[in-house]
Amino acid sequence: MSVGWPRLVSMIAVADLIRFEAAHPETGWRKERAIRDELALTPARYFQLLGRAIDTRAALEVDPMLVHRLQRMRERSLRR
Repeated sequence: MSVGWPRLVSMIAVADLIRFEAAHPETGWRKERAIRDELALTPARYFQLLGRAIDTRAALEVDPMLVHRLQRMRERSLRR
């Protein structure tokens, strides 16, 4: 059974995703392990949710500098 974006957002707050990303700026297996252990998500699902979360007002209210940095990183990767 698939859980859609609105339902998953209610389960995991946008603020929680942004705070997690701020606390775990590294990449690699340690971050993937933390995603699984702390959020009970697969890394792929986490990054899907984070990608959507950074376009919300709630994310900007939590950490505007981090959100803008993540948006720039996403746009750079889409241009390649």
